[in-house]
Amino acid sequence: MNHCAAVLTLACLTGACDAPPAPLPGRAPAEVTGTLAALDERRAVVGRWDVAFSVTSTRPGSDSAPSAAPVPERWTTGTLLISDTIAGRDSSTLRMTMDLDFTPVLGRNVSCFESGPGEIYVPREGSTVRILFTPHAADCGFGGTGALTGDTLIVGDWSESSFAGPSTQGHFHMARRASHD
Repeated sequence: MNHCAAVLTLACLTGACDAPPAPLPGRAPAEVTGTLAALDERRAVVGRWDVAFSVTSTRPGSDSAPSAAPVPERWTTGTLLISDTIAGRDSSTLRMTMDLDFTPVLGRNVSCFESGPGEIYVPREGSTVRILFTPHAADCGFGGTGALTGDTLIVGDWSESSFAGPSTQGHFHMARRASHD
């Protein structure tokens, strides 16, 4: 009997046949799919947004620089579509499409971020929204925390992650697009 058959036989003998199968070693669990529940607080951020990000400080050179240095504030703008479709390996992230380029203000894009489709993590606590635009990136990417006003405006601060702490920081605002756009 091969290894897989032995494991399957043992699982059935121990009563695991009615349980969903565990992922095989070395393989990621299947993606969770579906849409947000009707009362899920994240519904307040689902939709089309005009987004703007400023850069107010950067850490010059490399991750070994002690802290980010202030720079003249510069803004870049784009769009963000947050779907009500659950994405990823658990139910914490949603599908999104973001069209944004940091190159005009940074001379490069934000680490671990590519404009286009992806996933976004947007938990809420009352009017406070925490946003991870690169939710599966460990020591790179970017996210922020903002205040949700009604359901049409989010204003807050963002930072780019790195091993040595934030390498780029600034402000952001998101304004909901009218439904006919």
